[in-house]
Amino acid sequence: MSKCASSNSIEDRIRGVVYGNCVGDAIGLLTEFMSKETAKVHYGHFLHLEYNHKIDDFHRNLWVVGDWTDDTDQMILIADVLLDFPSKRTAEIPSNPSKLIQCNEMAIKFAYLLQNWSKFGFKELGDVYCVDIGRSTSLIVNQPDFLSDPHEASKRVWTQSGCQVAANGGVMRTSVVSLFGFGDLNQIIENSLQFCLVTHHDYRCRASCVAVNVAIALMLQGDPKYLIDGELNVDAICNEALARGLEQIPEDYSKQRDDYNMHMTVKSLEDLHLDDEMSIGYTLKCSGCGFWAVKQTDFRKAIESITMAGGDADTNCAVAGAMLGCRLGYSAIPSTWLEGLKYKSWLDERLDRIIQQTLELAETVGGLLHSQFVVL
Repeated sequence: MSKCASSNSIEDRIRGVVYGNCVGDAIGLLTEFMSKETAKVHYGHFLHLEYNHKIDDFHRNLWVVGDWTDDTDQMILIADVLLDFPSKRTAEIPSNPSKLIQCNEMAIKFAYLLQNWSKFGFKELGDVYCVDIGRSTSLIVNQPDFLSDPHEASKRVWTQSGCQVAANGGVMRTSVVSLFGFGDLNQIIENSLQFCLVTHHDYRCRASCVAVNVAIALMLQGDPKYLIDGELNVDAICNEALARGLEQIPEDYSKQRDDYNMHMTVKSLEDLHLDDEMSIGYTLKCSGCGFWAVKQTDFRKAIESITMAGGDADTNCAVAGAMLGCRLGYSAIPSTWLEGLKYKSWLDERLDRIIQQTLELAETVGGLLHSQFVVL
């Protein structure tokens, strides 16, 4: 079970999701692409990790101290779309995962923003080009039909790769989707798929995004059936979220379903082998980190543990930070990590709009009907 966020406010949890993603991303950058052993050499002597511990090497020098990476950049792009289309539902969720859902206006708008960002970054933050973008995403955004039908472009690239690429670029940015309409799980699932399929077609990528977002939405709902003595029953929430995610993998894909169940229910980070060079960007490793983290009770300790495990640490920590940030709330995130973020004031303006709109939408779709948390 989980202690409710301090002050028991939904706002605290929403802030926890967004800032949990950001600080996880920024701290995880310290060891991104390192082995566990290398991470220990560079950072093992620190009692706690801080942004200014970042070593000077070619990769990390692409970012200033306290900056986040492409994970959070793309999350913000999704937030910008959802702020324009807060209650957009245009398609039913297919009962058969093999049937592609219809690409809607949100997906088209995200494709446009993503392609523009891939060329120029955020100009208002002084970017003149995109510092970092995954290989899979980069290939897809440059397809000739990407802006007209990103889902089809993504499917074609995935098919041409042998239907095996299941990278973490979809799940790394997905957490903000859970905030808009969190009272309606069908909307959360549809929106999760709309944004995931823009660049990541694989069933495991879809399952990762759906599971993460359903878990966060359920924590925000505060439905009594997921509470024990006023506290979140995290095990019950995870079980429901994982079941919803598994629905995205066809039943005849038994190996993928087994792999999903194994990664998403690990008891130890060691079981995920996060620094395995051949699979550091695997979507189930990343989402598995999230479901491991949400069962922890100390935000700093959980994020530092994932960071020190190496691998694709910024992405792993972004997802873990969003999920645990929702459970424990913004107030549980270390103050040095919050105040040390390079662009916190810029993000705060967007976050205020996100909170206002998500709570208004929640009242409309019933997200606050069961909530046990005070709205301040």
